[in-house]
Formats: sequence, C-alpha cells, structure tokens
Amino acid sequence: MKKTIKNRIKRLKKKLNNKKDAIIFVNKTNLNIYIQIFYFKKKNVIISYSSLNKTIKKILKKKCKEKKNNIFTSYIIGKGFAFKIIKSKLFFNRIHFSRSGYKYHGKVKKFFNTFEKFLKI
Repeated sequence: MKKTIKNRIKRLKKKLNNKKDAIIFVNKTNLNIYIQIFYFKKKNVIISYSSLNKTIKKILKKKCKEKKNNIFTSYIIGKGFAFKIIKSKLFFNRIHFSRSGYKYHGKVKKFFNTFEKFLKI
C-alpha cells in the first residue's frame, strides 16, 4: 500500500472518532454503481444499494429504452438511497463521503449531488 493511502486512512480514522458518524462508500464499474453506508456505532454496513436492484432495473427499462445511461442511473440511486436512509429512521451526527479513489466527476458527482438534495428535508 502506498504511503499516501496509509496517511489518508489515518486522517480518516481521526475524523471519525465520533460514534454517531457514518461514512458512505462508493464503488463503480463501467456498467454499475454500488453504495454502502458504514455506521461506526454498530461497526458494520447497515444499508447498501446498487444499480442491480430490481426496482432500479425496472425504472431504467422504462426511462432508457435505447441504452443504459450511467448519469441517470446515478441520479436514481442517489434518490433511492436518500429515501432508504430516511425510511430506516437512523440518526447520524455527520455523514462522510468516501469516493474510494475515484474523481469527483460523472457518476460519483451526480450521486453525491442527488443524495444531498433529497436528504435535506
């Protein structure tokens, strides 16, 4: 592991000392995007969401008949993930975003912007 990555992990652990903080991890491929929220109080992944869900696939078939639009997929996943967190009635002091090394551009940017937009009530 590179030294810069180790330093980044140390900084992240210092920031996340509070037990009521959560972190959202984003992983993506060329076709799909995967989201997990890690809650430090329970020390595990409590909610996960991806473009492989049946409801997401149905929406994409209706909206994008020609081909799968990745930016639109990220928008739908951000919206669905925000509503899933609201529905679970979990309280977080802060939610931290982890891009997992991806640039804040394209799918990742669209997901985070949509998630913030729909999470604000």
